[in-house]
Amino acid sequence: MKFNKTLLAFLLAMNALTVLADECQTETQLQNEKVGITRLIENSQACNKDQDCTLVYLGCPFGCGVGINKTNETEIISAVDAYLAKSCTACKYRCSAKIITTHCIQNRCSTE
Repeated sequence: MKFNKTLLAFLLAMNALTVLADECQTETQLQNEKVGITRLIENSQACNKDQDCTLVYLGCPFGCGVGINKTNETEIISAVDAYLAKSCTACKYRCSAKIITTHCIQNRCSTE
């Protein structure tokens, strides 16, 4: 039996879209999770000295270079990775390749 290559390509593409649709969630569906992660990031910026801070590149939609307390780095990266794995929404901005440093300013990890 001969298969039409165009039909076969179409069927494979439809199958791929169906798989993606089952795994993806819309921005609306992920809104509560996004708000929770944003709060986690904000609450993870407390510091006493510059050495408490580290720089994480989380990317869209959580900011490019973000200064956080080192003790929270793994938790934040895991939460962002889990969010991004579920999100199929295109990002609205790109991060530049600037090198940013972190400092503890008024007991908050900040970037410059």
